[in-house]
Amino acid sequence: LFDAPKAWLPDTVTVIGASGHQNFVTFHQVNDFTPSGKPLRFIVEGGAKHDEVSVVGSGSHWAGLESDPTLENVFTVTPNRLTDFIEQYDIKNVEKVVISQLDRLVFEDQIFKLDDLEVNIDSLQPVELPLSTTINGGVLSSSMPVGLPIASSVIGGGEVQAAFAGGVGSLVRATNNLIIGDSTSSAGFRTDGLLDVNANTVILNDSNQAELGSLTTLGTEQPGTLHSDYGFILEFGDNLEGFGTIETLQGDSGGPLINNGNITGNSSEQPITINAKVKGVGTFDHVVMNGEFTPGFSPALWKSGTVTYTDANRFVIELGGRLAGSEFDRVEHYLAKLGGTLDVQLIYGFKPLLGDLFEVITSEQPFEGQFSEVLLPLRDNGVRIRELLGQHGMDLETVYDVSETLEVITSEAADYQIAGHDGSPLKVFGDRFRAFVSSLDQFVAENSWYTDRLEIQEGNLVQFATDGMNTLLIEGSNWKNFVEPSDINNDRNVTALDALTVINELGRRSYSDELTSDMIDPAILVTGDGNFYDQNGDGKCTALDALRVINQLARNSNGGSGEGETVTPNYLSQGPSQVWATATESEEEPFKSEFEDSALLYSDAEIETPSQSELPADLVHAAVEQESTEAVDSLLSDQDDWRRQN
Repeated sequence: LFDAPKAWLPDTVTVIGASGHQNFVTFHQVNDFTPSGKPLRFIVEGGAKHDEVSVVGSGSHWAGLESDPTLENVFTVTPNRLTDFIEQYDIKNVEKVVISQLDRLVFEDQIFKLDDLEVNIDSLQPVELPLSTTINGGVLSSSMPVGLPIASSVIGGGEVQAAFAGGVGSLVRATNNLIIGDSTSSAGFRTDGLLDVNANTVILNDSNQAELGSLTTLGTEQPGTLHSDYGFILEFGDNLEGFGTIETLQGDSGGPLINNGNITGNSSEQPITINAKVKGVGTFDHVVMNGEFTPGFSPALWKSGTVTYTDANRFVIELGGRLAGSEFDRVEHYLAKLGGTLDVQLIYGFKPLLGDLFEVITSEQPFEGQFSEVLLPLRDNGVRIRELLGQHGMDLETVYDVSETLEVITSEAADYQIAGHDGSPLKVFGDRFRAFVSSLDQFVAENSWYTDRLEIQEGNLVQFATDGMNTLLIEGSNWKNFVEPSDINNDRNVTALDALTVINELGRRSYSDELTSDMIDPAILVTGDGNFYDQNGDGKCTALDALRVINQLARNSNGGSGEGETVTPNYLSQGPSQVWATATESEEEPFKSEFEDSALLYSDAEIETPSQSELPADLVHAAVEQESTEAVDSLLSDQDDWRRQN
């Protein structure tokens, strides 16, 4: 063409690809090639086997691109923006078009049909898509970002291999599987508009979080899937709705879903399932957490509707202080379906004190399910954090595990301390804390404590003990009155009536087994007669429990010296009443229950309280001339004889 006479220059040059072969045609634009005469028009017709056409510019001009709205795979490249010599390239039935070394590319028409063609654009400036772009299995790639203007759309299935930015009111709608973005760019995918996944898989490529827009919708009747390797960001006021799955790369390599907006599934039967790490302060409803959930970015107050936590999920709660929503996490639900792992973590160097209570999870409707594993931060010296699950809330409570002895050092209005395992003082926050004990553990305090009430919490009996100033929640003591074991009937006094209360149970066996003497479930204490029959904490009701009460009476009457003296019980209405008991208690060995000398238990009056004794007064006379508990056993035998006779 350079050497041809001007008169010989044609109007059109047609290049026809060889049928059945893969054809490559490259056009190089030359700036100084501007002969006189009509501009040339090139027509390229492919050979129907992966043909490729390249138009290479000089880098300083721009070109136009348009598609035939009525025909498939028919495109026009208008390089007259590059040179006056060539009018246009009409490209038909090829599979790939490469337009390179441009300053910029302009779409000449407002409708661009990519169909299943591959178009590669190499320009110095970003590419702005036209009003409507449709893709049907094709690929649009660009070395510079691709922008979708306000109120414009990309519809179809295929790939857009470029950093992508959608304007306000723009629409990306998948009618088949779709991949958009650039995985090597930190601005790989961002839209301020709408993304409609439908029942397809849409992959958003970005080197960090893909930024979703004002509304992202998944499937309706059939689920859709939205994937981004390194996570998503949903900002304040933005929404994600529908039925389907949101997912990232699994494990530590995957990025988080940062939700500051609203994620809402269609219903509990058509939820949005999140296979990702989740953070942020946004809301959720009809959502299934199947990855890791950490409310907020630091401790936060997080509100949601119905959320299901699967067995694969990790629910992270952070404790950094005592103020809900700013120093520790609180998550409020309409309905929480619990499962998986609850991982409680201490942050900011915070060290909870005994008595600290954190309400971390609530549910307006009763909880469904439970966590399969609860990971709690451990502390030494007997202090730990435990969970307390009710119907509508879960609390985290700082508690104390007793080792043999629970000693109250100080109990005042603003100074409540106990001794830790190593003997050092442990401060209590507030006026109460919970202690986990065994029934064999002991209680030591300078002032007087009594059991004020009983409750069943999480299926366990809890004794609320108080000194009038502060409170102990005792769990694990069962049938033993922990703060005063000899106060069997819990009337705040230790009297001979307490011993007779045990004796009557030995005869009736209402709450203990007749053969083994084992006590039944202590939960009945809440609704039963309220008597703590197990004075020594061995889980049984035996004569030993009654004798230990008698020995306690003897010690009390002698100022705690252990030498037996006369005690006058306060439950008899008339006549002389005396109890003599001689007992020893060595500091080096456990307390011995047998009488070392002889003891006499008798009464000349009737007992006014029938519920405390079924024996008439004449059967309570007993002379104990031998050691051990045979005297009480004899009373029980007399009681059985009396019952048979009456």
